[in-house]
Amino acid sequence: MNCIETKKFYEQDKKEYEIENNTAFLAWLRSAIKDGYYCPIDIVELQNLIDSIVSWYELKYPERTFIEMECPDLRTITVDDISDDLTIEQLLYHYLSDNQIGLINCKYGAREYGERVVKHGLKAKTESLIFMRVAKKDNPVRPVCFKIAADPVTGKVEINEDVESYLNLDGNISLDDLLVILETKFADKLDFEEVKETVYDHSCNVELRHRILELAALKMVYSRNTTPQRGYKRACAFIKEFNHNLGLTLSTSKIDALIKPEFRITLADLLTNPRDDKTGKRISLFRDGKRVITQRFKKGDAK
Repeated sequence: MNCIETKKFYEQDKKEYEIENNTAFLAWLRSAIKDGYYCPIDIVELQNLIDSIVSWYELKYPERTFIEMECPDLRTITVDDISDDLTIEQLLYHYLSDNQIGLINCKYGAREYGERVVKHGLKAKTESLIFMRVAKKDNPVRPVCFKIAADPVTGKVEINEDVESYLNLDGNISLDDLLVILETKFADKLDFEEVKETVYDHSCNVELRHRILELAALKMVYSRNTTPQRGYKRACAFIKEFNHNLGLTLSTSKIDALIKPEFRITLADLLTNPRDDKTGKRISLFRDGKRVITQRFKKGDAK
């Protein structure tokens, strides 16, 4: 981009990543809360989460990194080579608050928590569980209740005697699938409000995380600390790393639409360089106009 194109690029910035002024985001959040969503984090912390992620990736991939990548006279390196040094775990546990970490991890929550000790041979480990009460509707004065236990990370339901006898279920089943069964087969027989709350809150947390991370990518592209092309590349690296390490499905489609195709294609190529699993060497591609320079080097050489 030349100076005029860069100026026009920044003029189109609507600052959607400043969420207190993002009417669409706030409307969605208010609607979810009105429908029963318990939001575990306030607006201030959400904004701080966006800002912290952007700051982290500007620290992780400094301007000098891109200067070396863009200059044919310097050794070719890619964002993959540098991303090995600063991990998402370091971002989570050194940069973010407990509430922000909780949103990124998006575990299932419930009114009651517990732990159990599981033995594997001579070793034992502690596993967390969440519990939700389900009550029979046939005796509202003294309702018969039983508890459903589930893994807070995966949402997998523990199949115990109560689940087998009351619901006639066995095998692997998630809380989301269990709620569908309860609503279709037991709506007139059982009160399962706590299961409904858990599933709805988790669904909203996943959507909230997705929206916040998309806004973080948008702020990277529009950052005045860099150029649009470099900001785009940081955002692509961020999306790639979060998808890979946290199993997310973030898309680059929104930020792709902001960048000219010639920059978009080049930058995308630089993000997909393969590593040889046997040798530990990376095949580095650097596109310079009509030429493609290919170079192999050991993992330690990029540091």
